[in-house]
Amino acid sequence: MKIIITILRMAIGWHFLYEGCVKLFAENWTSEGYLAGSQGFLSGFFHWLAASQGRLEVVDILNVAGLILIGLSLSFGLLGRWASLAGAFLLTLYYLAYPPFGLSLLSSTEGSVFIINKLLIEAVVLVFLFAHREQGYGLDGLAIRLFRRRKTRNGGEERAPEQLTLHGNASRREALKNLATLPVLGLMGWRAYRNTKKYGIDVMSGATVQVNWMMLSELEGELPKGRIGGHELGRLIMGGNLIGGWAHARDLLYAGSLFKAYNTETKIYETLMLCEQAGINAINIGFPTIPVMVKYRKLTGSKMKVITQVGIREKSEDLLEDVTVAIDSGMDII
Repeated sequence: MKIIITILRMAIGWHFLYEGCVKLFAENWTSEGYLAGSQGFLSGFFHWLAASQGRLEVVDILNVAGLILIGLSLSFGLLGRWASLAGAFLLTLYYLAYPPFGLSLLSSTEGSVFIINKLLIEAVVLVFLFAHREQGYGLDGLAIRLFRRRKTRNGGEERAPEQLTLHGNASRREALKNLATLPVLGLMGWRAYRNTKKYGIDVMSGATVQVNWMMLSELEGELPKGRIGGHELGRLIMGGNLIGGWAHARDLLYAGSLFKAYNTETKIYETLMLCEQAGINAINIGFPTIPVMVKYRKLTGSKMKVITQVGIREKSEDLLEDVTVAIDSGMDII
């Protein structure tokens, strides 16, 4: 159990330490985009933090320092219990900035998750480490042994020579075990340094890259609109081919697969949100994309007009099956 606790504590500690060092050494790193893009139920608080340069600088300093100090403490096993509590608190803040439910799901960078993500899992593990009596090997254990040894000497307790030898050998073995975290962390740090030298700073670390909405504020005026029946449509309408993977790339047969791989559900939603912010209020999609648009409108409350293409199912009992599905799905123009 002690070895397992040590490995678990060091693994999470390394994660904290790496994230903190990446942000420390990256040029002009700031959490502004991360905070400003928050879409959780506490987004107002995070937007408030990002709105002031003074507050933002304090947040950046505390964030980087907290990650590094918590990472070092967990890795070395020094004040590990309190580092676990501080780490759980910091991870909870990250979790609440982009909670994996509701509108915030659109900002997920690790696939589809719901309620449970790696942030919450790590926070729960840290709470366990805080509450658990066993803290594993580390400098805390070494300090406790030295304290007990000094207390025994000061108390004048006498031991037989064979007891002293046995006790001394056991103490040395325990001391070496408690110091084993140092070379392990040193080796991992050295490998990370070599990797950074070869590939550069990992700019895709957590709380770093989010959708940049700032350029939208520079747009002026509105797109002109026209009417088709009872629908008012902007003169610029989105196409759905790239989203659906219809590349029309002739003999480049792989192009469609590449488009689909790039346009994940999250990426599609991000694109739709950006277009709506820019004033585009309609999209023309292929029939297979209907479920994506239904989910997008349900999650975001979007009013984007959807023009969908349909086909006649010659071998179906209901020739107009696609039309029925489109109507039932709430498509605006067929």
